[in-house]
Amino acid sequence: VPFTYQHHLVGYTARAIGAHQPKYLQSLGMPYVFGTALQRPNYTWVPVMEGVFDALSVNGLSTLGNEVSEEQADQLDAVGKTLVVVPDSDKSGDGLIQAAIDYGWSVSFPEWPATVKDVNDATCKYGPLFVLRHIWQTRVTGATQIKLRLKLYRKHN
Repeated sequence: VPFTYQHHLVGYTARAIGAHQPKYLQSLGMPYVFGTALQRPNYTWVPVMEGVFDALSVNGLSTLGNEVSEEQADQLDAVGKTLVVVPDSDKSGDGLIQAAIDYGWSVSFPEWPATVKDVNDATCKYGPLFVLRHIWQTRVTGATQIKLRLKLYRKHN
């Protein structure tokens, strides 16, 4: 998957299929948010996830990992939409949750079966419209609400 900025190639990510290779191969020389070109003027909110394939499945944004740099936070805020962070269901998503608290974004804690790891898995199983609606319906805002919901979420996952 190519990464472009102002119509120039700035990097890429590739997904390995074989068992003896790293899961992802990524090359990028700058802080980057994937998916800004997917956004449309009529969108009022946008999901923010770790993975590129999660972003592609619902026209969202990807931080390309579970941490957010200040440069990436500026890029996310510049999109001009309500941001809803959707972390992966494992503890690796805690970095994105902390970024949401720090920058004042919402966090969604989708109630999917344990077999559904992330947004892309959910989209493959349920379809993008259901997934987007569920993300919006399970969002919370504010540090206290996010921390409380995280505790409940960890108990059930």
